[in-house]
Amino acid sequence: MKLFVLIFLASLWTHAEYSYELEAVLRTDPRATNMAAKFNYDYLIRGEFSKETPFYSYARAGLVAGGSPSLGAFIEYAPVAPLIFSVQKNWTHRFLDASRFDCETNQCKKNIDRIDYGVRGVLGYENIFFSQSYALREIKTDSEVRTIYIEQEHALISSGFHRFQEATSILGYQISKEQIAGVLYTSSWISEGGFRSHTASVFYRQQCGDFSLTFGLSQYKYEQFDIQGPAGFVTLNFSRGEKLSLF
Repeated sequence: MKLFVLIFLASLWTHAEYSYELEAVLRTDPRATNMAAKFNYDYLIRGEFSKETPFYSYARAGLVAGGSPSLGAFIEYAPVAPLIFSVQKNWTHRFLDASRFDCETNQCKKNIDRIDYGVRGVLGYENIFFSQSYALREIKTDSEVRTIYIEQEHALISSGFHRFQEATSILGYQISKEQIAGVLYTSSWISEGGFRSHTASVFYRQQCGDFSLTFGLSQYKYEQFDIQGPAGFVTLNFSRGEKLSLF
């Protein structure tokens, strides 16, 4: 029995990959900055890891911490590498007011719990790739007044339970092994309260060793607040270790 346990643990170690990431994000409008850290544990379930023939299966578990502060844990399962299902539990506490929003009438500082259920698919041909993702986010707050829910999105929610939905499409071109350019479109909505937002972006990413720098321009619109306009964003990422995902 002890021998079996040792062999099993050794197989876990052999088929496992560990990685960690640090990321800093700056957005010009609505003004926002954020820093996040993520730890990933990947386990190869079936097949051999290969980006050329990605018909292998893997699972991922991890932890994430960020600004506000925000803490979370997640699991992902890919029956084949280009198709990924995920669940994430997250807790956020905002202690700063939000730019361009009425924080006197609405509450900007509050604890918010959420659970994300997501699915993401990736298709590629030569240097062109397309990614489509959908997320259902269950948000819960105990605030007695309407709360501005802000992370990557802006929404006005009442106390209780809400379902936030988001769809993201990315069309990209791999210029070289270190360079990617593309366009991104995100649509978000909450059925309660009539919130809906749209963001269209163009971006460019440069990889340099363990670092990558992404910058781009966006046009956004938050229908609930009648706020819209252009914005710029910059993301600096540091990643070390091996991951089994395609991107």
